[in-house]
Amino acid sequence: PNENIKVVPLFRNARSSNILVQVRDREPLHRHVDSDITVFLLRGEGEMRLDKETRPVRAGDVIHIGRGAIHAYINRGPEPAAALVVYSPAPGPKDRVLVEEKK
Repeated sequence: PNENIKVVPLFRNARSSNILVQVRDREPLHRHVDSDITVFLLRGEGEMRLDKETRPVRAGDVIHIGRGAIHAYINRGPEPAAALVVYSPAPGPKDRVLVEEKK
């Protein structure tokens, strides 16, 4: 109950990495430098910010996030959201880069 984001690794090889991500509130704005990402939203509803656009998403949606795209998920539902996230290729240790909001 005290965790905002929980990540459970499921599978990894050189070509891809699959993880289960649960988000209680929101992700920080970030980008990935090594991988393209496909997000399969399994449970929940919220908003996906992708570069300068924010759009509503809900369970059953599939979101493609190209390498380098700035993004974040914001949970708008009462329960933690859950997603299967597929990285291609598998990310390196410095793949995730936090991004500061420009004002």
